[in-house]
Amino acid sequence: MRALSEGDRTFVEGAIALAVAQAGMNLTVAAPGVAERNDEPSGHIRPASIEAANDPDYIAIRKMQIKISAGVAGYSIDPEEDQGGGGLVFLPRLWVERRQLISHALFATSTRGMSMFPRVHEGDTIVVNTADSRQRTGEVFAVNHEGEFTIKRLQRHQNHWWLYSDNPDQASFPPVMCSERTQMIGKVVLLQAEQL
Repeated sequence: MRALSEGDRTFVEGAIALAVAQAGMNLTVAAPGVAERNDEPSGHIRPASIEAANDPDYIAIRKMQIKISAGVAGYSIDPEEDQGGGGLVFLPRLWVERRQLISHALFATSTRGMSMFPRVHEGDTIVVNTADSRQRTGEVFAVNHEGEFTIKRLQRHQNHWWLYSDNPDQASFPPVMCSERTQMIGKVVLLQAEQL
């Protein structure tokens, strides 16, 4: 039997602690060196851990990989297993409540590609609010555009909605007009950058 990697061990411990907490068994799973609480939490994402699962100041949300299904009208969400933190990340409860977000309507995912560079890099983590898909100029959305999952800034021009990349190389990342095959999955409400 092989030993679990640090990431796998953290995920298993976090999942067990979360299951215990959700079952309402009044058990506390504690580990040495519990992280200090911050009275004024930021919107930073906390990786899955025993401390996070037991901390009432944090809310668990799913970290997912988005896969567009064969019919472009839909998409599927699969738990992300390759990020060491398993399928959960934690957000400060106060941050979520102040923005009137609903935790079960949120998911986190890792970004791919360079279309939103320099603000968003490959591998950054974003949080998407699926309860908010109302189109608004200047807002960043997770989108199913013609069978492709993408993150784009929405703009309204000449009675049409357009998907814009933040990348200044507009020749490589030109604006794309929305069509009946464009579905707003949800508004991006948080970015955790891996690079500065």
